[in-house]
Amino acid sequence: MEYIVIIPVLNPEPCLEGVVDRLWDLGHQTILVNDGSDKVHFPFFQRPEKKCIIPHHRENRGKGAAIRAALNYIKEEF
Repeated sequence: MEYIVIIPVLNPEPCLEGVVDRLWDLGHQTILVNDGSDKVHFPFFQRPEKKCIIPHHRENRGKGAAIRAALNYIKEEF
């Protein structure tokens, strides 16, 4: 069974890339919400673009807003 995994992210740690890779290997759709990360972290969000959906917030809105953004995406696109 395929799952949709939502991960709100603010200034991601390098280990998150391994998590995204593993979810991809398991066949799960991943929505990685950039919740206002610093520009220093933008290269991180370019690497997994082919493996997950990445909505971006310009500023940090909080975990709840990031989850709502992902759920709205799911509602509209799936």
